[in-house]
Amino acid sequence: MFYTKVMEIDHQEVVELLNQSPLFAHLKDAELNWLADYFQPAVFRFGEIIFNPGDTSDAMFLILEGQVDLISENESVLSSLKIGDIFGEEALLFDDPRFYQATAVSNSILLQFGADQYMMISEELSGVEEKLEVLIRSRKLSASVDLPWLQEDEHVYVITRRHTAILWARLILPILFGFTTLIGAIITQFYWFPGRPYGWILLAFGCPIAISWLIWRIFDWRNDFFIVTSKRVVWIEKIALIYESRQEAPLRTIMSVGLRRSQMGRIFDFADVVVMTYVGTIRLRDLKSAESVESLIESYWHRSESFDRLDEAQIMDQKLDEKLELPWDDTQDTHVNNQEVKDQETEGK
Repeated sequence: MFYTKVMEIDHQEVVELLNQSPLFAHLKDAELNWLADYFQPAVFRFGEIIFNPGDTSDAMFLILEGQVDLISENESVLSSLKIGDIFGEEALLFDDPRFYQATAVSNSILLQFGADQYMMISEELSGVEEKLEVLIRSRKLSASVDLPWLQEDEHVYVITRRHTAILWARLILPILFGFTTLIGAIITQFYWFPGRPYGWILLAFGCPIAISWLIWRIFDWRNDFFIVTSKRVVWIEKIALIYESRQEAPLRTIMSVGLRRSQMGRIFDFADVVVMTYVGTIRLRDLKSAESVESLIESYWHRSESFDRLDEAQIMDQKLDEKLELPWDDTQDTHVNNQEVKDQETEGK
């Protein structure tokens, strides 16, 4: 695959962008400093396709300037990404073909991080691989799940379900019921009432109940989602054939993010991520890679604060110009200025 190279990018600018990225924000300054050397700039013009479904996965991209749309194979927009967002991260862990299209929807400068380079230094990047796994699972899951409540300019960063250990715990009762029914039917048919159909009748009634119960439990587990979008944190709970609820809070209302781990969670390595907000508490229960999810939520929260402050400043400037009867130049505000974003992020920290 061919990428158009551009002039050298200031090293410190790359370091600051990596520090803003939720994938790398937990790394120390010294680690970010040498990691920045592995990111190579590439430019893509408006409408240019960065990669297509089926292309070889060979690099991850970090947006330095511009905007990129990720488009599914059925031509729906999965995400509209901006400065500081990453995509193509699946290339760093897997060599599977791309499963979506990435297209530059403005003139864009991207920072390319090759899969081969990552493999050479992955052991020195503590915590990055687990975050990558969370983001890759989320990208694939969001492409297969319908979320009709998403706004046009909103996209999914993280989407996950409860740990599979919770699913197996919920399957114990229907499995025991099915096993007990089978044993009871055999004993009834061949030992207690041989020659009579009582055992077969018990099996005919018990097995469908056990199977239906098992399927219902699986669907019930699959229908619960914990989601972090570019605007909010969401918990969707859906009990099959009974009810569906959605609890959510805007990212800007978050006050703190923490972990709660039960004894079972310590054994099977899962925990609750507790998000405290001004409008209530959202508890993301029984999550795999909970530490990484917690770190990602904190990073997206601080990023949203930075962009909110920048938007407010731009609105104030526009209103001031209107009061002074100065012409407002829309072209100055087409894309968020990268340095302003970094300054806001630094203030937020």
